[in-house]
Amino acid sequence: MRRTKMSVEEIPIDKIDEPSFITRVWMSEEGLEQLKQSLKEHGQLQPIVVTKKGRRFELLIGHRRLTAAKQLGWKTIQARIVKADGAKKIILSETENIVRENEDPMTEALRFKQLHDTYGMVYEAIAAQLGVSGAYVRNRVRLLDLPEEVQALVAARALSPSHALELLRLPKPDYMIIIAKRAIEYGYTVPQIRMEVAKQLEYIRRWEEEQRKQAEEKTTQTTETQEPPFYTQADETTTEPTTPPEEYVPMHKCPICGKLRPVQELHQRLICTTCIAKAIEAAEKEA
Repeated sequence: MRRTKMSVEEIPIDKIDEPSFITRVWMSEEGLEQLKQSLKEHGQLQPIVVTKKGRRFELLIGHRRLTAAKQLGWKTIQARIVKADGAKKIILSETENIVRENEDPMTEALRFKQLHDTYGMVYEAIAAQLGVSGAYVRNRVRLLDLPEEVQALVAARALSPSHALELLRLPKPDYMIIIAKRAIEYGYTVPQIRMEVAKQLEYIRRWEEEQRKQAEEKTTQTTETQEPPFYTQADETTTEPTTPPEEYVPMHKCPICGKLRPVQELHQRLICTTCIAKAIEAAEKEA
């Protein structure tokens, strides 16, 4: 191995193993291509960081740089060798990534959880080591409660952690996915997605109240939907496109009987077919 200045060594790439801890969840292909181009034109500007592992090395920092170097066919790479084991390896890697702001939120979440579950570190201790707040660490870990489809959007930075945390107030993963996609499509701010979630929760509350009233009245009518339908803004004035995706089940209250009905069962989206029939029958009798 050829030793260079600043205690940086050039080591064989085939002697570097992947980290024993959780690595990057998502890597942008476009960003990787840009990094490869930079390495071609300017060479390696920053060394990766490794730790000794017998006669081999374990990667701690520089996963993208190592991946790019491998794809370019490099045989060696500049690396700084440090002593680290256990939780210290993760802390060292996370400290670097937080300073550089180049790690996706889901990778952070998984690493924080690993420090907590595997090494018994409380979130406040993790935060103190990394120089961030306890709330920052706890909120990152909360992202792991999101459905996988939403986690992927957060990892790809299509949806911010602040937006995603608002979705956790919803009772069903399907609702979280639908609103997450709407937020991306329409460019919701955090207050807007919070309002959208609040509307859905209110809609569920009213639906449940309607179901309770029907049960108390022992009505013989049954509805096709056995769970809260997804809220749609089709009957509201809005500057956004109002056509809901196919998976939505838009509902509207009939102004005559007061019951929630699928919009396809409503006459001009105002009066349900049952009430129209009754109105026609009553009109014919009067005639």
